[in-house]
Amino acid sequence: MKRVVNQSPFAIFATDLKGVVTLSEGAAWHQFGVEPEHFVGTDIQDLPFGNSWKVACNRIIRGENTIRFLTPDRSNEQDKLAFTSIWIQSFSALRSSAGRIIGILGCAVSLSGTEVLDSMSSCPFSVCPSERK
Repeated sequence: MKRVVNQSPFAIFATDLKGVVTLSEGAAWHQFGVEPEHFVGTDIQDLPFGNSWKVACNRIIRGENTIRFLTPDRSNEQDKLAFTSIWIQSFSALRSSAGRIIGILGCAVSLSGTEVLDSMSSCPFSVCPSERK
């Protein structure tokens, strides 16, 4: 199973309640030039995704079960307003057998292509999590 996960186009991770990455798997991490396990032990706010992951984690810890959102990839050095792909991200609470939140499980995948980008306006996901809710 680990082989399948590591060859998948996803970035899969888990954190503890302090936001420290305890699990990191999936081939999507290679887009950042690192092996998946590179981020284990790293605070989630220090990952290369800006503030959106930290905000999502904070909302889960405060009681939301699942948060899903899109982030445009604006890594185009020529035009910072243009993007050629989007990251679809989902965060869920990891719970103990007693129902207490013990961490966060997340999954992200980068998609590109005209059809995907053109359909962003009708997507049911929010574009970026906010602190409110």
